[in-house]
Amino acid sequence: MFFALLFNSVTCESDRILSESPVFDISFHCHASINNDTCFAASSVLSTIGRHFEVFRIQKPINVNFTLKPFCTSLPCTDTTIGRAYSAANHIVHQKGRYFTFPQSLVKQLNVEIQTQWAPVDIVAEFNSNVPWSFGNESNTTFVDFELVVIHELIHGMGFSSNLLHYSQIIPTAQKNYLAPVPFEEPNGNYSYLSPLTVFDSHLVSEKTVFADLGQDLESFKTNQSVNFQDFVQQFEKSKHLKAANTLYNAATSGKLFFQTESGRTIKLYAGPVFLSGSSIDHLDTTAISTSNFVMIPTVIKNQTTSSIQSHVDANGPIGNDVMEVLTTIGWPRITDIKIEPVHVVQGYSAISSGWKLEPIFILLAIALCY
Repeated sequence: MFFALLFNSVTCESDRILSESPVFDISFHCHASINNDTCFAASSVLSTIGRHFEVFRIQKPINVNFTLKPFCTSLPCTDTTIGRAYSAANHIVHQKGRYFTFPQSLVKQLNVEIQTQWAPVDIVAEFNSNVPWSFGNESNTTFVDFELVVIHELIHGMGFSSNLLHYSQIIPTAQKNYLAPVPFEEPNGNYSYLSPLTVFDSHLVSEKTVFADLGQDLESFKTNQSVNFQDFVQQFEKSKHLKAANTLYNAATSGKLFFQTESGRTIKLYAGPVFLSGSSIDHLDTTAISTSNFVMIPTVIKNQTTSSIQSHVDANGPIGNDVMEVLTTIGWPRITDIKIEPVHVVQGYSAISSGWKLEPIFILLAIALCY
């Protein structure tokens, strides 16, 4: 996971796309510097993207704020990012005696026991207009399929995501080999405790490591008073809870990290020997590239469209069985589900991500391992 500030200072032309399916309600912002043909081609892809997600029972449309813009405004450009997306609002849900962080897009589909106030946006996605995108044609010699990357990022926003932070990438003086959830930012801008694990994290296992158990250990950490981010990190590193955070890091770099489904089946995730924010944990293992689950690998598939990849791996659609099982395990109801179990959203503990100084963003890099 990579943490960064949200880009707010761009001039955009805005259109609302009425999707051809009831899945997504997309606000599309195409930067004024982009030609009309490209804006129209991108909007055409977005208008039909919902058809790939109609396998889920969507009771309330997922609101997506989508921007296509240049990530570099001057040369030389050192930003090789293809795109990024994250859940714009999250809610703390009490489930099976535990607390977990759920993306708002998912909570809206569940049987919530009490009335909940929803943030206006569920998922924020930004894509780099400097990328040689293909919008259903292969006019470029080298291209990246726009539809494929959009599907990948929307799945992240729907909850295929971890909130475990490699703190040394934010504070260089922090200890290197530990992971812990994002700290919960209080109204005064300070911190005193960690957020609960995401519902995705709660299903992760690695040999003898059960992430949910370690998450419970980390949830009990609390500073004596509300402090700034750097002091919060220093106090955490002096606490007994650092041991659990070290164990999480070791599991995430072991090469043997798995998502355990509701049925008890394990699905291998990407967990290379070096922790890569934006790639490690949040993706399937690279071996999935030759399977129907290709959409959630951590590397970019170039010069192939979504449909051509599906044909090569004999898949019926871009959301393969493993990806589907991950999403249904964290709570996404299938279109065939008749009964949806009630969930309890904890009032007063919901967070709009745009209010955090640190935001989870899944990076797609053209030449690195992130996708």
